[in-house]
Amino acid sequence: MKEFERIENRFKQLKDFLLERQAEDPDADKHDEGDGYNIARVDLHEIKLAFFALAQERDRLRAERDDARQMFCNAMTDHCEEDEARQIAKEQGWDCFKEATE
Repeated sequence: MKEFERIENRFKQLKDFLLERQAEDPDADKHDEGDGYNIARVDLHEIKLAFFALAQERDRLRAERDDARQMFCNAMTDHCEEDEARQIAKEQGWDCFKEATE
């Protein structure tokens, strides 16, 4: 199961938990926006949206970082021997000389 699927499932479990508690609570009102369970569900939904937005931004920034590393590695091969460039990339923990896979 992928990270996002696991987290999506957890959000669903939390929402279902709130709905179950609301159904069991004689003082709860599923039609009242001010009901604590409804407020919690709205908050949970907003947290979920923020989480996924941040995850998308993280992925975008990682791709940008990887592109910059690749550009640096390519520039290194123009100015030094490829073995030396590979060694520098390896020391940095970069995989920009990794063979492309399909």
